[in-house]
Amino acid sequence: MKKYFLMGLFFFSLVSCQREIDKYYEIPDWLKGNAYEVMEDRGNFSIFMKAVDRSSYASLVKGKGIVTVMAPTDDAFSAYLTKHNYGSVEDISQTELDKLIGYHLIYYSYTKQNFMFYNPNGIDAELENPGTYFKFRTKSRDAISTVKDYANGGVIRKIMHKDRFIPVISNYSLSGWSSSPKDEYEKMFPGSTYGGGTNNFNISNAGIVGDEIVTDNGYLYVVDQVLEPLETLYTEMSHEGSEYTKFAAMYDRFVKYEYDEDATADYGNGDSLFVHSHYSLPSIACEWTNLSEYSIPDYAQLNYLSSISFTVLAPNNAAIDEFYRKYWANSFSSLEEVNYVPLYYFMSAHAGEYRGKMMTSTALSAIINMNDLYDGVTIAEPDYVKVCTNGILGGMKGNVITPEPFESPMAPALCNKDYNIFALIAHRGGLISKIQSINETQFNIFFPSDDMLKRTEYNGDFIQYLKGNPYIINDEQIQVANAEDGTLGNLNTTQAQEIAGAHVMDNVLSTRNGGTEIIYGSYNDFEYLYRVNDEIYSSATWNSKALGNEVSVPTAKLIKDYGEFGASYALEGDNTTVALLPEQANFKDRVMQDKNMNDYKGINVYLNASNVGKGDNAFSFIQGNRFIIFIPTNEAVMADMTTGPKRFPVTGSMDQRNMYVTSLFIDVSSSGLVDYPFPVTGKRTEKVLTTFGTKTVNGKKESITVTLINEADGSMKLRDAKGNEVNVTSYFPYIYADGAAYVIDGVLDLLN
Repeated sequence: MKKYFLMGLFFFSLVSCQREIDKYYEIPDWLKGNAYEVMEDRGNFSIFMKAVDRSSYASLVKGKGIVTVMAPTDDAFSAYLTKHNYGSVEDISQTELDKLIGYHLIYYSYTKQNFMFYNPNGIDAELENPGTYFKFRTKSRDAISTVKDYANGGVIRKIMHKDRFIPVISNYSLSGWSSSPKDEYEKMFPGSTYGGGTNNFNISNAGIVGDEIVTDNGYLYVVDQVLEPLETLYTEMSHEGSEYTKFAAMYDRFVKYEYDEDATADYGNGDSLFVHSHYSLPSIACEWTNLSEYSIPDYAQLNYLSSISFTVLAPNNAAIDEFYRKYWANSFSSLEEVNYVPLYYFMSAHAGEYRGKMMTSTALSAIINMNDLYDGVTIAEPDYVKVCTNGILGGMKGNVITPEPFESPMAPALCNKDYNIFALIAHRGGLISKIQSINETQFNIFFPSDDMLKRTEYNGDFIQYLKGNPYIINDEQIQVANAEDGTLGNLNTTQAQEIAGAHVMDNVLSTRNGGTEIIYGSYNDFEYLYRVNDEIYSSATWNSKALGNEVSVPTAKLIKDYGEFGASYALEGDNTTVALLPEQANFKDRVMQDKNMNDYKGINVYLNASNVGKGDNAFSFIQGNRFIIFIPTNEAVMADMTTGPKRFPVTGSMDQRNMYVTSLFIDVSSSGLVDYPFPVTGKRTEKVLTTFGTKTVNGKKESITVTLINEADGSMKLRDAKGNEVNVTSYFPYIYADGAAYVIDGVLDLLN
């Protein structure tokens, strides 16, 4: 009996608990049912409900999942049907209907405040910067399509189209661009009325009527228009009848198809799926940027994607034709022939990526105005503005943004196919972008042809050009020898800077003989060119000619003078002429090898009389520091040793002789030099130079110094501590990878 009593008590307790649970989870009065039931109860959404019933999303709206529903009224849907010549919902194809209805269904549930203030970093972040995240993921997406991948032999690729985003537009998302959010919105959505502000928002082309309505599977909003699915920027430009098809075709020169592992697993049905993307440019052809190659799953991109806006300022077909005629027609037979580098800089000026706040018509104008156009064209704002699922399109009718390099001394690299290799090298070394950003500097650029560069040695081997796959933009490759072991490898940034920078002169350091002789300072530190009339010497060709070698010295032919910005020159020569690369050997290695060169006979007398250049410790005092050496002529050395005053301690100790030779070397860094010294006319100056030598004064060691004098007439002299002066006879010195060698006509007293 006791057993049955306990069992009864147990079941009574269960029933009581269930009653309490039911009471706790009782549906509140303010929940009126799922989104579909709420619309049914309100009675003004019959057309939209019919469309939902025909779509693939009926079960979702009817409670099978959390969703925010944007519900157009019957009046709004009737207007949509009339606009598109549909007699009823049944006239809309299944594909288009799913695309349309899906655009009214937003993942998850959002209140008004959630929409306007959404920030993945929490409530505090929302209040700090509302409107930064303005795009929300919908259920709308296009069907899988197919394309030919010509880069891979014309193989058919199946393209995945991911969920569309829809913009939420309020005063917050439009802030910072204009004093009138209403004007901005209505420019972007003609025919729509702005109802947004600080307490309300528009969603794409529609206004929100009233407040959010709570349903038991999310929220429902009444909208005053059917939400017309936004297309990608690429689709808007490339559709039949578009004025921007040529720009879209240029964009597709950068096309690539990226395998999407997640999409393949979820939607492939046995087929591999790809995302239509682009090299080097914003990926405007896909609803989502594809980051699968970096192993970032789709869901991890949503916060980033909800704040990003690609911006394309697309010239119309006529404007593209005009730009081609002006800059490319003289060298390229067609627009399709234009090389990667000029195409990249043109396209990059018209396409960008912006994060935070929605881009607007005014913002597009600001982007245009930020480009300093040398051609004198001023574009106030785009003629056509279209909001897209992944950004905003600004159409320019009859206008282009002319990138600054096209109207600068760098222009031949972008306008002449004969300089394609140099353009690639300059681009990969970052020189084109850097020169573009330095407006106040004058540049003289000497352009070597493709053939000239291919017969030029770098690190002991010829520069190699590999064309690559013509269907893959920027598949070209430059290969050069490695300095350490001489093996060929793809050009890196440092090497590109060295090669291209040797042809880019950013300063005129010295002139003489009525301007027929000029020394240019290059983009690279401590590298220079010497111009004699039209002949252009690099340090390598100058040194080689001094050794008595036959050297084909290139001449410079003016291409165009750009006034305050500088000038561009074509390097010309025969089939042995090479580009202007600097001397790559070290002085300390060459001085003994080149001892028969007349200007080096004097220093070799000193080296033979000392231990400075001998053995494993040769020139050890330099320790990798950049230096200048002042070398007395052989005549001066011999006169000093024979007739006096014997300033070189020929009869002194080996330590004294070593110190004398050491004192001929100037420490560039300790002397505060940013360039090697070159004569300048008009003003007399003196500069104290610190040598590597030392002497003991009052029991303390101190550096031996000399004074370099630049006379007003453009001559240079060197003075020792005793006041003895000698002339510097070198105008253009022998320049090596580690230092520069100047010739002087006398012997200095350096040890006393």
